[in-house]
Amino acid sequence: MKTKRKDQVTELITREISLLLPKHIRSETYRLLFITHVELNSDSSQVKVWISAQENIELLQKELNFKVRDIQSEFNKMIHMKVVPKLVLKADEKDPELERVENLLNKL
Repeated sequence: MKTKRKDQVTELITREISLLLPKHIRSETYRLLFITHVELNSDSSQVKVWISAQENIELLQKELNFKVRDIQSEFNKMIHMKVVPKLVLKADEKDPELERVENLLNKL
């Protein structure tokens, strides 16, 4: 896949997943959810989405595993592509950049 096209598809997927997450993941458990990385494979049949939260990473992974079918079903309806990629949702451990953002948010 061409890089420009792949970038556009990745951006579209990121946008749509960011809209779906609040509908399917309990917001009272997590103060903030972040999509940290989106990786589309070469034939666009699968997309891995890493999601991070400020706390409860283990619980987040369990919840993502439980809700992936519901999210995939709604995602299929939102994305207008010849082949809609299969979602693989993963909880992402905290990284230094996320901690920096948390610190900045706490200062507000």
